[in-house]
Amino acid sequence: MQSAVALACFPTLLWCLLWAWVRTSGLSLRWLLGGILVGALLGGPVWLLETAVDGLANPGGRLWRDFVQQVLGAACCEELLKFLAIALLLWFAKRRRKLTTRDIVAIAISVGVGFMTLENVLAVALSDTPMSIAIDRQLTIIAGHGSYQTIMGFLLALSARRSGFGWNIVALAAPIFLHGWGDLSERLFQDEPNPGSLEDTLLFGSWIASVVTTAVVAFGVLWWVRRAESDETLNQPPS
Repeated sequence: MQSAVALACFPTLLWCLLWAWVRTSGLSLRWLLGGILVGALLGGPVWLLETAVDGLANPGGRLWRDFVQQVLGAACCEELLKFLAIALLLWFAKRRRKLTTRDIVAIAISVGVGFMTLENVLAVALSDTPMSIAIDRQLTIIAGHGSYQTIMGFLLALSARRSGFGWNIVALAAPIFLHGWGDLSERLFQDEPNPGSLEDTLLFGSWIASVVTTAVVAFGVLWWVRRAESDETLNQPPS
């Protein structure tokens, strides 16, 4: 069990290194630790909200049940609460100093890392096959909460730069779409009653496409934001 839990925390280590790589020198380590704590503490409210939403799935067929649980429950509830937590942290941070785009992205990542860590550890601890689950959870390195919050943070930075409320909506909607797409495709693929059928193949392809899309967008954002360090337009502190 201990080795499985340690393996489940490997994505956390990698995302902490990415946080250190993307943040500016003015953003101290306490923002990483504080964000991780806030993200982990979201576990309780998320569970309560998802439990309430999941009740909508009964009665219902397989498609409706999976949609409610994976899109309305997991994607919408989790991304909404993380969005509110990140907005609160950014409000506190802006009272102390002006934030660059890299700062905003880093703060968002820290919340995603905290929630991802809690989710991965609980998944392993509550499983009858902890090592197998720990291996499966390595997928969160490229298509998990760290990636969703990278995208959310960048869009929130655009909102701060352009003073447009519409970007806040996009910052919430984009992670919900990617999260819901991935979770729903995976669950429908797992629940497909005819393995090997055309529908089964299409669902698997949809899931793989969601993983690749999330990874490409998130790591593209990380690379671009870090590379554009000398770009005054990108890194000028929001007003």
